[in-house]
Amino acid sequence: MKRITSARVSQLLFLALFLVLFLRTEYRGSDEINGAVNAFFRADPLVFMSYLLAAKSFSWLVFPGLLLLVLTGLLGRFFCGWVCPLGTVLDLVTGKIAKSAPIRLIKGNLKYWLLVPLLAAALFGVNLAGLLDPIAILVRALAFVVHPLLGDAVRGGWVALYRIMGEGRDLLAPGYGVIRDNLLPFRETFYPLAFLSALIFIGILLLERYETRNWCRNLCPLGTLLGLAARFSPFVRVPAHLRRLRRLPPPLPHLLRPGDSPEGGVHPLHGVPASLSLGEGPVPARRCSCGRGAASPRAARPPGRSGVGL
Repeated sequence: MKRITSARVSQLLFLALFLVLFLRTEYRGSDEINGAVNAFFRADPLVFMSYLLAAKSFSWLVFPGLLLLVLTGLLGRFFCGWVCPLGTVLDLVTGKIAKSAPIRLIKGNLKYWLLVPLLAAALFGVNLAGLLDPIAILVRALAFVVHPLLGDAVRGGWVALYRIMGEGRDLLAPGYGVIRDNLLPFRETFYPLAFLSALIFIGILLLERYETRNWCRNLCPLGTLLGLAARFSPFVRVPAHLRRLRRLPPPLPHLLRPGDSPEGGVHPLHGVPASLSLGEGPVPARRCSCGRGAASPRAARPPGRSGVGL
């Protein structure tokens, strides 16, 4: 059974909060909405930067976005792996999708060529950030596609249940009333942009076929902005699998190959740099462009090996 990590617990809690706030935006017969249902947008640094460039003034409504940007500069790119609801959805489905070779075309600087035009357009008063902002993409997918389809399916199932149970269905009416009043759309509505929103969302899911968190690593403008801020972080992220390597026992002297040394050789039992298995001091690190954190470990690869094998 896969161990539940603190990061996964955080992801699920923030995803649940996101869904609750989303349902609170549904029209229920009242013209007033109580509570900051747009909290995720207020805390979105891409929204903050777009507003700042477009309005050329500051508003306290987007202060949470500035705060998150500053925290990213201090703590690294924690939002993507601990908070982002779209990232959580990708993490939940990626294990069920078989992987093939990454798409080389979207590697490199493409993510910067997506971010810069969005910010440049905001400077001239044109708001394009919402087209590729991950929070906006997930909201549109839920509002235009998932939620209406869920409402149609549940209402259709309730009608079909009458054909099966007849008047006995009334025993379930209180439960259906709770679901209808709190989870289903207030009215059945068709949205003209539903197809486009579904296409973008499904496209992001299909990118998982080629690489885990492919959208987050190579395309997401919000992740790119946070990655730039994370370059100023004084902390270094060491992935869990390399933290486990540091706990391996040191190689025995008689098992070392000619020319190897316990300080810098290749661990003969585990096929990893021996310096990572000694547990002496921090693992050297460098900046990482993989999109999964502010930094990644740096270790010399032994000849003839493609990387650390676990």
